[in-house]
Amino acid sequence: MLIYRIIFLSLSISLQIAAAICAFRLISLTKKKMAWLFISSAILLMACRRFATLLGIFVPSHGELLRWAAAEGIALIISGFMLAGIVLIAHIFREKLRAEEDLRNIKNRLEYLNDILMAVWNVNQLIVRQRDVHRLMNEACEILVKTRGYRFAWVGLVQEGSYRVIPRGQAGFEDGYLSRIKITWDDSEHGKGPTGRAIKSRKPFVMQDIKRDPRFAPWVEEALKRGYASSAALPLITGERVLGALNVYAENPDAFDDEELRLLTELAGDLALGIQSIEDEQARKQAEEALLESNDRLQSIFEGAGDAMRVIDNEFNVVSANNTMAELTGLSKEQAVGMKCHAQLVGDHCRTEHCFLKRIQGGEQRVEIETVKSTADGRQVPVRGIITPLLQGGKMQGIIESFQDISERRRAEEQLRLFSHSVDSSVDAIAITNLDLKITYLNKAFAKMCGYSREESIGKQIAFFHPEDQIQKLEAAVKATMESGWTGELVGKRKDGEIFPIAVSSSRVTDDKGNTIALMASLRDITGRKKLEGQLRQAQKMEAIGTLAGGIAHDFNNILVPILGFADLAIWNLPAGSKARENLNEVVKAGIRAKDLVRQILAFSRETEGERRPIQLVPIVKEALKLLRAALPSTIEIRQNIAPDTGVVNGDPTQIHQIMMNLCTNAEHAMLEGGVLEVSLANVELDEEFCSKHKGLTADSHVRLTVGDTGRGMDKETLTRIFDPFFTTKGPGEGTGMGLSVVHGIVKSHGGDITVYSEPGVGTTFQVYLPVVKSLAEARPETVEPVPGGTESILIVDDDAVVAEIGRETLERLGYCVTTRTSSIEALELFRAKPGEFDLVITDQTMPHMTGTDLAAEILRIRPDIPIILCTGFSHVITPEKARARGIQEFVMKPIVGAELGRTVRRVLDR
Repeated sequence: MLIYRIIFLSLSISLQIAAAICAFRLISLTKKKMAWLFISSAILLMACRRFATLLGIFVPSHGELLRWAAAEGIALIISGFMLAGIVLIAHIFREKLRAEEDLRNIKNRLEYLNDILMAVWNVNQLIVRQRDVHRLMNEACEILVKTRGYRFAWVGLVQEGSYRVIPRGQAGFEDGYLSRIKITWDDSEHGKGPTGRAIKSRKPFVMQDIKRDPRFAPWVEEALKRGYASSAALPLITGERVLGALNVYAENPDAFDDEELRLLTELAGDLALGIQSIEDEQARKQAEEALLESNDRLQSIFEGAGDAMRVIDNEFNVVSANNTMAELTGLSKEQAVGMKCHAQLVGDHCRTEHCFLKRIQGGEQRVEIETVKSTADGRQVPVRGIITPLLQGGKMQGIIESFQDISERRRAEEQLRLFSHSVDSSVDAIAITNLDLKITYLNKAFAKMCGYSREESIGKQIAFFHPEDQIQKLEAAVKATMESGWTGELVGKRKDGEIFPIAVSSSRVTDDKGNTIALMASLRDITGRKKLEGQLRQAQKMEAIGTLAGGIAHDFNNILVPILGFADLAIWNLPAGSKARENLNEVVKAGIRAKDLVRQILAFSRETEGERRPIQLVPIVKEALKLLRAALPSTIEIRQNIAPDTGVVNGDPTQIHQIMMNLCTNAEHAMLEGGVLEVSLANVELDEEFCSKHKGLTADSHVRLTVGDTGRGMDKETLTRIFDPFFTTKGPGEGTGMGLSVVHGIVKSHGGDITVYSEPGVGTTFQVYLPVVKSLAEARPETVEPVPGGTESILIVDDDAVVAEIGRETLERLGYCVTTRTSSIEALELFRAKPGEFDLVITDQTMPHMTGTDLAAEILRIRPDIPIILCTGFSHVITPEKARARGIQEFVMKPIVGAELGRTVRRVLDR
């Protein structure tokens, strides 16, 4: 018995160890490792318990209690491990059941989507084969109900011209629902449901719970009676047009998810295209049938009409044309039928928004035009056309065009229009009168010239447009016109009363028999010509003055050279602070002023231009007043108000001095019996309003020079002419009339403006505005630098011995070695003999036998690197640019003496 027990326990232990090993292997083969770990551990412990029992056979009985405790403890642990393993294995089975449930849901979802896709596919197949709109909509709804199990489906189309939605197709459980409800797509209560919102928004609209959605209130009672719980509306859209909506109702709330709505929207789009396609095809067939039915009737009308006529359908095809149209286009009726209308006869309106067919389709009931049509053979035919719609059953099937060839009329009208336009576009005023001298026609130029409109002028006597003192001369002109025509000058009168000169050429207008039926006159306002003649005379005077100025400039400068030169040399020989030296300094200042005056004269004669630089006006104005105080009579009181901090202007000091002298001497002439001369200088800020009234000024900082007097003043007529050249109120020998015109020109050339205010018996005030220089850095005073000298050898050439001698003595004082010649021929011979002896040549321009430029050219041929300074009082042929182009280093204006000569020589030698 003991042996069997040992064998049984050994076999049990072996099997339990094998089971534990298998459980351990399952740990690596399954995801639930902890469950199998518990189970394998429990089996192993069971084996240990069996082993303990086997061991108890061989150990003494006094260890029975220990064996029992060990066996029971192991049994308790085994029970715990087995329970944990069973719990975890049960969790494995629950996850398996859940996965199987998810698999069934996915399968149901796929079947659900497959049903929807099947519905879409079936509807698309229906669209392809069904050509009846009503049946298409009914069968599409039936497919949705059968395939998807919807409770009810229906299609509503928008009623043309209203907001009503009319049911056109349906399937499912309806039970009179559509006949008991009203649906619109406006903003009313009946337009806020799914259908109205889908049509208005052009997007799908869903109500997942009809019973609880207040927007479905108008229809909820009827819907719940029929078991509708949720609703979806899909708009039927083709291009920009919304045909209506596809509506589906389900038995359960929340019946529509995003995927189903997407597929239903796609189905609705396909259905809309199918409906549109069938309607277009039916409309086209109806139009074709209507056109064919009326063809015989139209043909009889066409062939009996004298106008060219044709019928065009809505696709721009020529349906029929009459014989007259064939003659007009050069195409037979058989050739024309089936052509596009613009291939048979085309005009500028074709293929644009002005196309007749498009205009009729747009609502016009009658179009009348005159245009030029091009025929198939390239001819251009002017036509008058009438286009009307061709209606059949209230719908437009095309248009009827009727044309008349108006070539002859156009030619006559064109000739008349050309004549009318030519006369009306003439720059000369043209007027036609009857034999009573009443105006019957006038062109635009006449109305513009006289200031009267055509309506005001027609019917008036021609004498109305002339002053009374011209009537006698006008009558003589009319008499001469009646005999053989007349050409001469008269005086006209504008509507505003202005008198103006006119050149007139008049002639008779005769009929076919030579009888005079009217008089025609061509008139031209010659105010501008008269003014130009006056300006030409003044320009000739100015040219004469300029020629005279240029002619005396050379001699005047040669006179100034010894004055300035000898005064400058004398100053060098006198001690500083001596009275004689101060007097000579004043002589030099006067000479420089005379030099600047010559430069002004040359600028006036266009020989040279004045130099502008940033200057302060205060010292110039004060110097001018100092000179004037000595020149003006004691009966004139001078008052001055000169602000010391006036801005800097960019100007020519001599010209500013000239402005002061001219304005103040004019004031003196106005106050022969005495008065007050008031001069002020101040900074002003000009605004936009002021500048708008004074051309050339800008809203910015300016210096204002004011010169006022209490003299006799001027009237308005004189004020309008005071700046005109040669205009003067002075008597013979008292003035030339150039002063104020020169002042005006100087001010304008400085970018400023001058204003004048005057009243007879009160006085006159001139105000000169000059712009302030923006950058004060430009206005820094020039520093007086010592005159540099040198030891170079210089050749001076001038036909005036005194000028040459002054130049020699001036340069020798500065250390130079100077040789002079008064003949350009002798100077050239000297240079040719000793070309390397001289470092610089200074030559006058105007000399006998050879000019300075010619001498410079010969010297440069001998020695190209020699620097040359060319001096001149004026020259018609040489300018600084031309001098530099000939290789001359410096071009200076006489007189140039003293420090200026020394600096110029040093600058040229140092280059």
